[in-house]
Amino acid sequence: MKIKNSWKDHPWNKGELVGEADVNFLKQISNPKSDEYTNLPNGKLVHQDKVWDNIIENGMFEPLLITISVKNKKIRLESGNHRINTAIKNEVSTLPCAVFVFENNVLYEQNGKHNFDASNIVDFEDMAFIKCPYPYQVDTKVLIAD
Repeated sequence: MKIKNSWKDHPWNKGELVGEADVNFLKQISNPKSDEYTNLPNGKLVHQDKVWDNIIENGMFEPLLITISVKNKKIRLESGNHRINTAIKNEVSTLPCAVFVFENNVLYEQNGKHNFDASNIVDFEDMAFIKCPYPYQVDTKVLIAD
């Protein structure tokens, strides 16, 4: 199953920095305690299948968000934990992702307190990470191997 590329117009993709990542990789960095319900932007709690039905009908407008901490060498799926589950269930192999780099761990606790060792995923020695106290976006294709 292939989903519509509605995300290509998202501001994170203006520099074509959003890329497709394998759902099995995304599952490894997702919230292991994620349940089947998610909050819509208006705060309403709905079953993840309802969100997925909307994605199938209209496309995915917002890429998933991966965050990387340079100082702590951690990675996590910040947003998209529910979309991963439904994508796997519906045999979708990749989903669009944006990657943002932070100096320290950053997490939105409503999405979980999970983070994982990124030293085997990201080449911290080879990458030209800038020393910056502010988050910045990097090309997904450079950091996340297919």
